[in-house]
Amino acid sequence: AERLSARRRPVRAVHMMMMKYDNIRELAFFLRVSEEASFSAAARRLNLDPSTISKVVQRLESRLGVRLFHRTSRVLQLTQEGERFLSVAQKVMQALEEAEEALNPGLEGASGILRISSTAAFARQRLAPLMPAFIEKYPALKVEFLLAGNPPDLFEHQIDISFRSGSIPDSTLVARRVTNARWRVCASPDYLKRVRDICDRHGVVLIYDEIITGFGRLGTMFASEHFGAAPDITCCGKGMSGGYAPLAAILIRDRIAAAFYGAEEANVQFHHGHTFAGNPVACAAGIAVITQMLERDLVGNAQRQGTHLRARLEQLAARLPIIEDVRGVGLLQGVEFARNHFPTVPQPGKLVEAEARARGLLLRCGRDFAAFAPPLTVTAEEIDEMTGILGESIAAVSANLAA
Repeated sequence: AERLSARRRPVRAVHMMMMKYDNIRELAFFLRVSEEASFSAAARRLNLDPSTISKVVQRLESRLGVRLFHRTSRVLQLTQEGERFLSVAQKVMQALEEAEEALNPGLEGASGILRISSTAAFARQRLAPLMPAFIEKYPALKVEFLLAGNPPDLFEHQIDISFRSGSIPDSTLVARRVTNARWRVCASPDYLKRVRDICDRHGVVLIYDEIITGFGRLGTMFASEHFGAAPDITCCGKGMSGGYAPLAAILIRDRIAAAFYGAEEANVQFHHGHTFAGNPVACAAGIAVITQMLERDLVGNAQRQGTHLRARLEQLAARLPIIEDVRGVGLLQGVEFARNHFPTVPQPGKLVEAEARARGLLLRCGRDFAAFAPPLTVTAEEIDEMTGILGESIAAVSANLAA
């Protein structure tokens, strides 16, 4: 490492060290077990299972061909070979620390964000145990894990790793069930139930963003009802006042809100104010809109017409090859256009939008999707008219591009 540092080759040095990562890990575990004289105590210090520590040490012993610990007594004791190896291991680890300082002098006092990409298993087993010491040494660096894996499993690994590493101070998770900006992408039916279970096991507050999906849009008053997984905190707005006045709210479970209740001298209240909070005109509009929704069963209408809309969109997809997928829930649905259908056209969705507008239909279209979000009062006849215009517009675009 000293030779490489002198030749200013730190990248190669780091690469060589990573190639021997397993060996370094074995040394670190061996030193920790030697210090604690116990696999269990070492595991607690490293936030790992005792079996993991034991297996790593056994692998080291197998590689060396010697026994490092006597395992016959309640307290682990080093063998003679273990005593000799301990001296060598301490020197090696000290040399590595000195090499790290020599190769990375500019990291001291570093600030910003360190993003680590890896599989969830590698992050959990190998990176997380190293993070507390790293964060203590570089407190100005914020660590983010970018993990690959199934989304609900990824959340669990992310939460677990964050707790282990101390890389985030707050135990919260914000979730959206249906995204608005990207083709009405929906979670799988059991997605939020799994996330809710994960949050319950880890004591994590689950926050839903229901700005778009709340107040009947999906055929239920809130999307959490549709997916059968209740949040701890819900952010909502827009549909609460029907767009007639700016109005938003945060809904909080009693067990969360209780933390802010108490005598004035206890000073536990959430002291917060907003210039437009409690506006009587906006609140009156909200009351009127919600009253109409309940009295006219507009949420039920959204559910019924959403089913009708899905049937009409799927009929279009069966007839028009440019439609690759139909997605969404209730009155928040759309179609995605096949990107390879017209490879030379960068934004077929915008062409469909223009054709639809010329025929009297306002659509929200992106590069390769067209989205529907009709009012909760929509009728089946109006949905037939809208989807008919969409079909005509897509056919016109296809004909023009094929010409």
